[in-house]
Amino acid sequence: MLNRHSLICHNVVMQFPHAGRPALDGVSLVMPAGSVNVVVGASGSGKSTLLMCLAGLEAPTRGRVVHGDVDVYGLDDRRRAAWRLQTIGLVFQNSELVPELTHCVTTLPCLLSFLALGAGTH
Repeated sequence: MLNRHSLICHNVVMQFPHAGRPALDGVSLVMPAGSVNVVVGASGSGKSTLLMCLAGLEAPTRGRVVHGDVDVYGLDDRRRAAWRLQTIGLVFQNSELVPELTHCVTTLPCLLSFLALGAGTH
């Protein structure tokens, strides 16, 4: 069911400079609120690039990412960072953010912030 918390990606293209082909080429998808989604594919197929675009971390060359009624890349950097803090949770596949800590300890501040903002009540 689509609602104000759905994440929609429409015709997203990501072309990196000096790359022969786009990392993402016209990707469109809908992630309804509360759904579990899995991104699979071969190495180099654009999985990480897609996740970075969906999370508001990497602006696509073309296309739109919309979360509810928010056009993610229509926000300036400061507002996009605030949006990300309140709506997106990421656990990177390597722990290079703080190599001395486990994933659980590294993500604890994000979880606490998420709960403190009341986001866990949706």
